[in-house]
Amino acid sequence: MLSILHIKDTSKFACLLPYQTTSSPLTLNALVDLMVQPTHSDFARFVGSLLPSAVVSHPKNASAVHRGLIAFHTGVLLAFVKRSYQGHKKKRGSALDESTVAWVLPAAMEPLHACAEMEVSSAREGLVSEVILSSYLLLSAVSHTCPLSPKALSVMLKAITACSERVSPKQVIRTLASVCAGQEEPNEKMPKGVVKAVSKLPGVEEEIQEALAYLGTEKFVGPFVEALLTRLSDERALQIVTALITYPKLPPVMVESITASLIELLLGEQAPDENTLARGRSLLVHIQQRHPTVLNKAFEASLNKSEKKEPIERFLLSFSMELPGYDKGKNLDMVVASTSADSTVRVLAIRELYDKLSSPLLEDAERPSVHSALLARVQDTNVPVLEELYSEPAQLVSILMADPASYIGTLTHILHTSTGPSLGRKLVKLHLAFVASHLYPILAQGDNKYMRDQVFYNIFFPFLLFSKPRQKLASLAWELIELSEKENSNTALGRYELLAGCADAVRWEEQRTSDTQTHDEDSYHATELLARVNLALAAKMAENIWVSSSFEEHSTTLLTKLHATDPYSKALAYLVCRSLLNHLSGERQVDAAHRVLQALGIDNFDEMDDFMRGADNLQVFLHDTSLSTAVVLKPTKQSTLHRLQVAILANFPTIPRPAAITLDWLIQNTVRESGPDSRGARYVDLLRTIYRMANSTTALPLLSSHLIRVLFISLGDDALTFLAGVWLNSNSDMPAQPWEFASLRHAAAFLEAHYASQRWVDFQTVLPSLLVALQHSDRRMREAALECVSALMRLSQSKKPTSIYSFDAIYGPSSTELQYLDWADLCKYVQVLYSSREHIVSDASYLRILHQQHIVAVKSDPKKEAGYKQRIVCYILSHVNGCTLPSVKLSLLRSIEEVASAAKVQVLLPIMDSLSKEELSTLTSRYGDLLEPFASLVFAGLDETASAELNEEKGSSWSVYLELLRRFFQPSGLVSPRTVLAHRLQSGLFSRLRLERKVEVCRLLIELGQQSPDTATDCRALLGSLLTEVPVILHILVSLQPSTSENVPRAKRAKLDDTINQSTDLYTSLGLLAEILSGQTLPASMDLVSCLLETLSKVVHDASSLSTEKTYVEQLLMSALENAATNIPAGAGLSSAAIRLDILVELIRVSENPQTFHQALLLMATLTRLAPDAVLHTVMPIFTFMGSNVFHRDDTYSFRVVQKTIDSIVPVMVASLKEKQTTPLDLYVASRTFLRIFTDATHHIPRHRRTHFFAHLIDVLGPDEFLPPVCLLLIDKVSNRVVRQSPEEASNALSLPLIAMQRCGTKLQLETLVEMLREAQRLISMELDPSKRIQTFLEPQTDEEHGSQSAIARRQARSILIFVGHALKKLSSSKTQSQTSGAEANTELLRILLDIAVSKADALSIASMGNIAKTAGEAVSDALAVMSASDFVNGAVIVLQSGDPTVQKGTLDLLGDQLVKITDKVREDLKPVIIKIIGVIKEMVSTSADPLLSAALRALNTLALTVSPGEEHSLTTTVPLVINSIRERKSTRSALEVLLALSQKLGPRIIPFFKDIVKLSVEVCRSDTTFEGESTFSAAVAVLQALLLSIPNFWSGGDIRQIATLYLDSCVSASKSQVAQLSSVIKVITKKVQSKVVLVTLCELWPSAASAEGVSAVPKLSGYFSILKKAIHAADRTVVSEQLRPLFKTFVDIFELCSSSPAVRDSLESDAIMAFLELVVKLNEAAFKPLFRKLFDWAFAVGSQPSRKLVFCHIYVALLDYFKGLMTPYMSFLLQPFASLLGGFSQSTDADDLWLAVIQTLTKTLSQDEGAFWRDDKLRPLLSPMIAQIPVCTRSNMSETKSALSDCLIAMAEVISDDALLKAMNLDILMHTRSEDARLRLYALTCSEALWQAHGGKLIGFAPETATFIAECAEDDNDNIVREVHRLKNAVESIAGRIDV
Repeated sequence: MLSILHIKDTSKFACLLPYQTTSSPLTLNALVDLMVQPTHSDFARFVGSLLPSAVVSHPKNASAVHRGLIAFHTGVLLAFVKRSYQGHKKKRGSALDESTVAWVLPAAMEPLHACAEMEVSSAREGLVSEVILSSYLLLSAVSHTCPLSPKALSVMLKAITACSERVSPKQVIRTLASVCAGQEEPNEKMPKGVVKAVSKLPGVEEEIQEALAYLGTEKFVGPFVEALLTRLSDERALQIVTALITYPKLPPVMVESITASLIELLLGEQAPDENTLARGRSLLVHIQQRHPTVLNKAFEASLNKSEKKEPIERFLLSFSMELPGYDKGKNLDMVVASTSADSTVRVLAIRELYDKLSSPLLEDAERPSVHSALLARVQDTNVPVLEELYSEPAQLVSILMADPASYIGTLTHILHTSTGPSLGRKLVKLHLAFVASHLYPILAQGDNKYMRDQVFYNIFFPFLLFSKPRQKLASLAWELIELSEKENSNTALGRYELLAGCADAVRWEEQRTSDTQTHDEDSYHATELLARVNLALAAKMAENIWVSSSFEEHSTTLLTKLHATDPYSKALAYLVCRSLLNHLSGERQVDAAHRVLQALGIDNFDEMDDFMRGADNLQVFLHDTSLSTAVVLKPTKQSTLHRLQVAILANFPTIPRPAAITLDWLIQNTVRESGPDSRGARYVDLLRTIYRMANSTTALPLLSSHLIRVLFISLGDDALTFLAGVWLNSNSDMPAQPWEFASLRHAAAFLEAHYASQRWVDFQTVLPSLLVALQHSDRRMREAALECVSALMRLSQSKKPTSIYSFDAIYGPSSTELQYLDWADLCKYVQVLYSSREHIVSDASYLRILHQQHIVAVKSDPKKEAGYKQRIVCYILSHVNGCTLPSVKLSLLRSIEEVASAAKVQVLLPIMDSLSKEELSTLTSRYGDLLEPFASLVFAGLDETASAELNEEKGSSWSVYLELLRRFFQPSGLVSPRTVLAHRLQSGLFSRLRLERKVEVCRLLIELGQQSPDTATDCRALLGSLLTEVPVILHILVSLQPSTSENVPRAKRAKLDDTINQSTDLYTSLGLLAEILSGQTLPASMDLVSCLLETLSKVVHDASSLSTEKTYVEQLLMSALENAATNIPAGAGLSSAAIRLDILVELIRVSENPQTFHQALLLMATLTRLAPDAVLHTVMPIFTFMGSNVFHRDDTYSFRVVQKTIDSIVPVMVASLKEKQTTPLDLYVASRTFLRIFTDATHHIPRHRRTHFFAHLIDVLGPDEFLPPVCLLLIDKVSNRVVRQSPEEASNALSLPLIAMQRCGTKLQLETLVEMLREAQRLISMELDPSKRIQTFLEPQTDEEHGSQSAIARRQARSILIFVGHALKKLSSSKTQSQTSGAEANTELLRILLDIAVSKADALSIASMGNIAKTAGEAVSDALAVMSASDFVNGAVIVLQSGDPTVQKGTLDLLGDQLVKITDKVREDLKPVIIKIIGVIKEMVSTSADPLLSAALRALNTLALTVSPGEEHSLTTTVPLVINSIRERKSTRSALEVLLALSQKLGPRIIPFFKDIVKLSVEVCRSDTTFEGESTFSAAVAVLQALLLSIPNFWSGGDIRQIATLYLDSCVSASKSQVAQLSSVIKVITKKVQSKVVLVTLCELWPSAASAEGVSAVPKLSGYFSILKKAIHAADRTVVSEQLRPLFKTFVDIFELCSSSPAVRDSLESDAIMAFLELVVKLNEAAFKPLFRKLFDWAFAVGSQPSRKLVFCHIYVALLDYFKGLMTPYMSFLLQPFASLLGGFSQSTDADDLWLAVIQTLTKTLSQDEGAFWRDDKLRPLLSPMIAQIPVCTRSNMSETKSALSDCLIAMAEVISDDALLKAMNLDILMHTRSEDARLRLYALTCSEALWQAHGGKLIGFAPETATFIAECAEDDNDNIVREVHRLKNAVESIAGRIDV
């Protein structure tokens, strides 16, 4: 723009001349640089006035404003202001000069003023908003760069808010905040208009809150809120202020300002109205809730300023008391005021509350609230508040006495909590003075000792200790105590029993110090004085506790203070405890030491690691003065606490042992209850604790060594026993603790000291304790114990010791039971231990192995050695008896667990006696959890070595043993010891006992087994393992046999009722014994069986017992009998007399219990194996009774009983029958009666068990012999129903025999069916010829129910045949039939069925038994399903050769159905038989007529379809016969089907008959209406298709011509289905026959196809085109190339036909072109290009018809659609002709079709081209002719011409790349808009609009010239043109922007 302007030197634009001269771009920075120069101020003013001038010049619509101008104005002026400000800041200051502000400020303000009054359309509202925001930015920038006067700032703020409705509230608020933030001083008063406008903004509260995050926002918000506070009557103002006050992030400065303003508003000289006052108070409530401190400061400031304070105080008090929602008229609530954050309010409230309490007007309901409010102030930390609270002590005490404990607890928490704020002395004094002077005296008057103690210990006790940090507080507390003593009252605090004399002690120490020291200022606070005072206080308090009657209470409370959180209380408590321990003695001292030790809670000294650093003398370190001085100086230090604790611990070892008692140093590690007998135990436990602590860590070696040294000095010679007690109380299974193995080290040192001092002492009393340590799991313990053994080894070098250490005293009173070794045995034993030290160290269990190897007695041992071993065992066992520690007992017993010795029973007998007699609770308290393992180890000694001791008649061993069994085999007995006792009995002890002892043990176990079900299982299991000897069993059985009534005299029978209880116990024992015998393997002993039978007999005949008990015992005895009899071998040769079955028979007869009956049957079945002859005589009665009594029971057990009975007894009966009968029929007849027992009982057996029962019965009988008779009897049972039922019902009725037979193999089933059919034959023969006497299995006897004998026989025979049919169905469905094994049976089966169904059919019909023949015929069909293929085919040959036409037809039908089911492998095996069948069928085809002929052809069809290799020749011989049948029209349909199958299967073998078949099939197709219709046509077509598939290479042109001609003719006259079938044949021809032959034939066929005329022409040609397309598509490229010339000639003829005949062209042109496309696809470019040239010449030759060009265009379009861009280069042929055609079209429009085709062709090529052909040079000559077609479209009558031309122009514009050419195209189209023809103008606009819509981006440069035409057309008179031009305008504007027209 600069380059075209002419700027004068004197112009204000002269500053731009340098840029014009250099042609440099004028950037933003360059422009701003020019503006900031003072010489260019006019230019700067001009730039700043651009936007204001544009806005002001069009105040109504802002039409001169543009977004670009707004952006320019904003960006330039903001940069100018910034640059100017920076420049002025560097030179003259930090603000813009006035000259700059004079024009910059109006540049920002004027647009605002204009926009405030401007009214524009909604479309331009956005521009107005942008102008406003631009001014906002400029005003904000100006505000930050120069100071503004209040008036100027007010004007600016008003201007901003005047436009607030056009922008968002966020933008307004942030602009106001930014403008105000730029000024150093905030505007004191916000303009009312601004406040009003801002208040109206929606969501202003949230916007202000968000704006507060930015710095300086408070300069706007503060004055704004100040203005709102004056408008609180306005609801909106209240909402905004409330939202700001409740905003959590409101700056504190603003909170203070708002609070002060509110107070001034509400308490000012001008009183506000009620509404304003209420709303102001609500705002202050919000401030109080969120900022109480700010509110308090504001009120204080107001009080300080104001002269009249009373109104302010009242307002403050009333304000603090009111709650939201209170009514004005109610009394002020002082309770609420007492919780105010303002201390002044709280003081006033407490004063008022006391006044209310003294007022009689106070309601009772309000009194608790007042009390609660006053009590809550106890926790107040403000001194004036507490002074006011304690100013009325009488009233306060009366309130506190209602619950003094709550007050004391609260005060304790306040004074001594470590988490709260520290209180000043003044506060402490107020609390303590009130308690000492007012509360405690009231508590002391009544029985409130607990409360008094609480006051002392919880409130005053922590202040009584003198220390440097709290010296003044302690002095204060003692001053109050002394002051209370002066009252001379017993209720004074100084009279408390623990404080007695304490004040005097303090004064005495002070006086003593004052006498010896100078009275300077600090002498009273000297550290030595404070230390002595503390010691004196502690001593005096300890003395007071010692002499107090409440010693326990005080001592307990004192011990709790050891854990106090207050360090001063804790330190004083430690000092008092230390002094108290020194005052005590005896048992009280030990108990106190225990309690202190427990209260200390110290396990080790690890936590005290550093506090003794630097100390070398413990006595000095723990001296009283040193200790107390540390407390004075550092009472809160942890080191002081540790020092106090150690000072107490150091005194424990010096406590003297209790007098007049013997100490048990090995007592268990538990602190027992206090009492005279536990003194020693508690003392020992105390010393162990000190020892454990001293040895638990190495943290404080000085302290540990001191404690141990003092402890050993105190113990003296008892030190070793004490040490043994330490290590013996350890858990040997856990890792050892430090003090445990330290005790062994000390013990070793003790022993070494004796050796070093030559004190020869026998330490064998300690050796068992070392044995315990040698078994410890911790290696360190074993190593330390071995050190002791080594010391003993050295001590054993002495010849004789002077004494035995702790002789008869080591275990206390029980030490008298110890046995001692002589010195030699001890030395030898120690030597053995010492020699095995390496193994013992490595293995904790090695001591057991060592004892097993060293002291187990061996028969080869000398007597002396055996005695030594026994003495060692007795020595160890004596310590087991003597020691009171269960763990030691257990460990010693484990060490000799593997040592078997008779001495164990002898020595441990006292322990066994105690275990058998003492209560379990006593034993548990003594042994604890070790009772079970201990008792188990004790009982382990009751092995086989103890048998001698137990077999002794004298002594108590046996009675103790029985008591042990009785004790531990009871429910309360322990499980593990019981298991050991049982195991020892089973492992050899029982077998070594005498018979009497064995019986006694068993009787005891039987007795115990009855007492409780908990131990019954163990007793029975043990008895089961012990009862293995027949003599023992016999003795017990005889002893438990009942006495029968037969042996009792009659006079005594009346007394039997008195012995019922004895009989019950006897039967219980007998039942238990029988149960055990029945559950284990018994020896094979006849004596045992006899004894059991005798016992059973006595039980059966015993009348003295209850029936239920006797029945159960009977059952158990039978079980035992069965168990015993099972073990006796079958060949034992027992006689029937020995078995005595009469007992069992009697049981069966008299028993009413089903279980007893079942067991009797089972036992009889078992005994049958031993004596079958004895059972045979009772077979029939047994089974008869079973049938009536057992079969009907529906339970599994009864069914199993029946099964077992059958298994045992039936084989005996079967064997007897087989011996007597030789033939099957005789066997059947002989067993008939026996079998009927079971079949007649069928209905008695539950339905769901019948199948299983008869299956089992048949298996036992033998299915080979007895399956037919059983099935026949079952069939006969239901024969009356079967013959009258439907097949389904009959199958259900016969389900039982069917299922029974199905369980057998196929061969057996077939044989069974044959036997059954023979029975049916016999019955039928007997019925047909009654004169013959034929033996039958079934008895045709007459009865009233079933009718005559003849009817029964017929029914039986038919029911058998029905069953056979069903059985054959089942057999065929099971798919298990054998193909080989059942051949003979199949043959026989078929023979019998044919005999009945065919041979005897007439005779049966005559005899009125035709239904039997029918049933047999049905069975034949079922038999075929079962028969093998071989049997069936062989049988079929026989039937076909029979000569009976009816049978032959049925057989042929059967063959047709069954042959397809034969597998290929079987078919191959049957080839000879099949050839025979073909021969028979061939004879039938040549000689027979329907229906036999049809059946034969169907069978032949099946044979052909299933042909097997080797059968082809035979089938080929049938072809002429079949062809002849078709020619003679005999069964044509069937013959064609046969011919179809033969064509498919014979292949080349059918070639000799090929021509005849084709000719004959075509004839059938042409004349199908004279034969069998559509089905015959389909069959003939199928034959042709089969020939094509089987022999495609033998088809000639003539054959193809016949079918093609047939197809073309059918297209004219045939039905659609026939055409479709022939079409499939044509498709097969094109695919299978040689393509060359097919193409040649089709070319030859074209003349005849083209010669069609009339109605048939189009369908025939369509068919021809279809064949041609398929043939070319299927042909190979080579074949197509070879036949290209005739094919192209044919296509030219076709296209010529299409061009010459409009009807053909309309109907078939597309089909012809599709066929031609198939040809083109097969060609390469070299072959196609000449072809295309020829086709072009054909179409565009001189003088050619337009129709040829039309056809050619259609062809070319199809090629373009298929080949896309590959065809565009061929457009070079058509470019000139098309241009000529288009030129001609512009002159004449006669050929609309050709014009449309040309345009569509051009469109296709343009759209499909990929840049290979169409370029600007090719398009240029075509452009003008194309544009010239626009008028053609307006003259055309075709509707699609306009859209076609429009699409073509769009495609052409897409390809054009030259702007000049594109411009010419655009102008040429638009030039048509100036035509006189309105249609032409309209269409030209349509084309232009479409062009811009599609390619507006390419045409954007031509928008101005287009706009000219748009403007012209916009003024057209035609409305359609105007509408169209508007669409064009919209299209142009969417691309190029707005155009003004």
